[in-house]
Amino acid sequence: MPLVLKDRVKETSTTAGTGALTLAGAVAGYQSFSVIGDGNTTYYTIVDPTANTWEVGIGTYTASGTSLSRDTILESSSGGSAVSFASNAKDVFVTYPAERAVATDFAQTLTNKTINGADNTLSVRLANDVTGTLPAANGGTGITSLGTGVATFLGTPSSANLASAVTDETGSGALVFGTSPTVSGPTINAGYTEQVYAIPSSTTPALSPTNGTVQTWTLTGSSTPTAGTWAEGQSITLMVDDGSAFTITWSSVAVTWKTNGGVAPTLNTTGYTGITLWKVGATIFGARIGDA
Repeated sequence: MPLVLKDRVKETSTTAGTGALTLAGAVAGYQSFSVIGDGNTTYYTIVDPTANTWEVGIGTYTASGTSLSRDTILESSSGGSAVSFASNAKDVFVTYPAERAVATDFAQTLTNKTINGADNTLSVRLANDVTGTLPAANGGTGITSLGTGVATFLGTPSSANLASAVTDETGSGALVFGTSPTVSGPTINAGYTEQVYAIPSSTTPALSPTNGTVQTWTLTGSSTPTAGTWAEGQSITLMVDDGSAFTITWSSVAVTWKTNGGVAPTLNTTGYTGITLWKVGATIFGARIGDA
């Protein structure tokens, strides 16, 4: 049952011994222990002024028989043990024991205390009052310390500070993020794989290196492609599949051909015809790949 404290609760008792007290009624101007509630516990003090004995503890009030048990002895005139009281008239009242009190005007160390309820607020200065590592399961990171440069990067997250915080980086310069980043002089040791782009079925497709540098085009009729979006230095390796003797008119792309005598290549009627296109300055150049 809960621990209950009430103001101005005081009765008398003549019960002798170390057992529960039978309460004889409230002293004038005070409440009886009935306000504690049947079966609830409370802090009590018992004083026998005749024998000069006393006891402070935790007891349980029982309405039937109006008794107060002496469950836990906190302090007493018997050195902390239960007092064997005489049958003298004794004062019995609700108290607030010093060893269970929480003071707010000086620092205290709380041991084995539980703070319950949504309205209770505990302020903790993490930099001053907390030591040790908060496990990840309890909302912490499990990290006991920050590596060299990490704290500086967290305070000022620049490329230079990140480079100082990372221990196995290679290369130098600023970080690059974005849809079209510029990367200067990278070395790719393990090669790379590029997705092959299939040009959608059309007789007037836009040829754009932004779709990828390796593209396939299956002709569905004689076609006149247009130049899509190009920048100097971009290129396309174009694999054209013409199984029906269709032709391609390149005038809208304005290709300057560097093979086949400066004219557009004749397409194979079976398999692929390989064509490479690249842009230098304002000109798109073209060449057939391999033999006819």
